[in-house]
Amino acid sequence: MMKLRLSIMIILVGVVPCMAAKSLPLPVWRKQDRAKLIKGELVVGAGLFNDSPAFEPPKSEVPIPEVPPIEPEPYYDPEIIPEAELEGYFASTYGEYLIDPQKLLTRQEVLDQEGFLQYHASESELDIKMYLFDARQKLPASHDIARICKQVYAGQPLTAVVFCFLGNPDRNQIAFAGEGADQISKLELRKMRESAVIKAMQKSDPVMQLDSFAVQFSISLYWLEREQEKSRALAAIEEKKRNLEKTAEGIPVDEPVNVVSDRDGVAMIKTYAVYLLAGVLGLVCVAAMVWLSWSAWKRSRRYDFPVYELPRRLGGDYAAGVGAVIAFHSKLSSPSSQRNEASDYLTRI
Repeated sequence: MMKLRLSIMIILVGVVPCMAAKSLPLPVWRKQDRAKLIKGELVVGAGLFNDSPAFEPPKSEVPIPEVPPIEPEPYYDPEIIPEAELEGYFASTYGEYLIDPQKLLTRQEVLDQEGFLQYHASESELDIKMYLFDARQKLPASHDIARICKQVYAGQPLTAVVFCFLGNPDRNQIAFAGEGADQISKLELRKMRESAVIKAMQKSDPVMQLDSFAVQFSISLYWLEREQEKSRALAAIEEKKRNLEKTAEGIPVDEPVNVVSDRDGVAMIKTYAVYLLAGVLGLVCVAAMVWLSWSAWKRSRRYDFPVYELPRRLGGDYAAGVGAVIAFHSKLSSPSSQRNEASDYLTRI
């Protein structure tokens, strides 16, 4: 029995696969492949050893549109100001206090800063022209602040020119241009710049740094104007003294022609208005002090009544129920207001 089972298994393992192999057809070479094999154009089994066999995608009949080549972006150097923007800085400065052709500030920030500079111009004789640059940008030698002051602002009223590097206040530059610029010493200029830079460095935001710098520089210009006014007043006094001395010596003196500008008239009106207001306030204060003093004196007044020695009547010390007693309960009210109406006993008779 065991032998029979073993024989059946041998038949199943050996004979059945052979029969199946005989039923499969053998591969046949195509004529084209055989010709290539004979010529050496086809290597048998080459496709088995290639990691990435060549594959030709089917050609599409739909034409593919040509895409134009993308031009590379121009190289941007943060230290170079574009030539087009550089021309826009100094093309025209009339009516503008903040010059920002590169749009480094937003529209609202420009309006805020321009509003402050306009307010300063309305209150001061010295205008501020503020040019904005990026923190790392460098101006060419042809656009140095000294040359700009001579070329752009020649013959104009005294103006403060400021080159502000947004985000780096330590690089900010200040110069004066126009009439009288030579009268401002370098020491005063350095002090004004240092105070404005120190104030700006206390902020971390670039826009806040710009605001602090502008405010502090405006304050410095205010004190500079006050000093210039004092100097002009002293010079006028000295000129009058010299004229008086010349007149005493018999030397003719040419009277200077005083030219009053609109700003001088407005300043004179403001001065008179301040004096008038101070006088009115002084009068009001004096009247108030007089009234308070009179009220205090009135409240502190005292009334002393004399004591009269009355003669005795019929040897008695007092009358028989006829008489009156005067008493004052308050020293602040009048005697008439403290009078108490009493019954008249004589009317009963």
